[in-house]
Amino acid sequence: MTPYEPDEQSIVFQDTYPVPYLHNHRETQIIWVKRGTGNAVIGNHVQPFRPGEIYVVGSNQPHLFEASNGDQESINMLCLYVDHRRIFSGVSGYIPELSVVADFMKEADAGLQVPSDYVDSIARAMVDVCHKLGLARFMSFLQLISLLIEIKAKEDWKPLSAVLDSDSPSVSDRLNVIYRYTLEHYMDQITLEEVAKLACMTPNAFCSYFKKYTRKTYFSFLNDLRIRQACEKLLRGNYPTIASVAYDCGFINTITFNRVFRRLLGMTPTEYVQKYAVKGKVIEVFSESPFY
Repeated sequence: MTPYEPDEQSIVFQDTYPVPYLHNHRETQIIWVKRGTGNAVIGNHVQPFRPGEIYVVGSNQPHLFEASNGDQESINMLCLYVDHRRIFSGVSGYIPELSVVADFMKEADAGLQVPSDYVDSIARAMVDVCHKLGLARFMSFLQLISLLIEIKAKEDWKPLSAVLDSDSPSVSDRLNVIYRYTLEHYMDQITLEEVAKLACMTPNAFCSYFKKYTRKTYFSFLNDLRIRQACEKLLRGNYPTIASVAYDCGFINTITFNRVFRRLLGMTPTEYVQKYAVKGKVIEVFSESPFY
């Protein structure tokens, strides 16, 4: 990985692989996945990632991009970092035209994924920013954000996560243990006692802790992950039955699988395959309400 010095310039780039643990930093990070697959944890949201996707990770938002093959260096990402609070704090009061930029950056603190139809144009804009320096880089950055603002105006662009209260390193470390265990064992019958023990807490204390820092119950987070994995399997098509997909993703019966699937996506697994398998697109899983 190439170190960067955010105090030397406002807009900083890394062409690199992701660190293998949950972490956060004050800079907003725009990530273009150029190579590699795996699971992304962004705040309280989890989903598979693949090449040709672009994510906006908010300021101080915990995140982890973990390689599916266990080799982080198999992933290549172009990452843009910008400390929007330092750059735009109070500036919009003197330069009204920048207020829309400051507002967008604040909204992006919840995390975003660029819709697939716009990835090419945003990737080109990122490369353009990367190839410039000084004032020219900053001006190109404003053009990049202008493109993102235009997309947001056209699309029903929901945030990936709630804005979490997890700035403390000890909180991030504990959540990292929980998230990594869940990513590795989502297909198993995980119990509340298991994850509470990992966090060195009683089950009741763990439930309160996880909900406080992720705005979501643990089993809501787990089911989001399981349904995401099920969507990937359904789109790949290499499964004998839909029931087998349910069991492979940790559901103990098809009734629960169908109920959770419909609750998250508004359709049955069969309807999902019929609608999206040909296009190969995974629609957004975003649960605002806890469920079990």
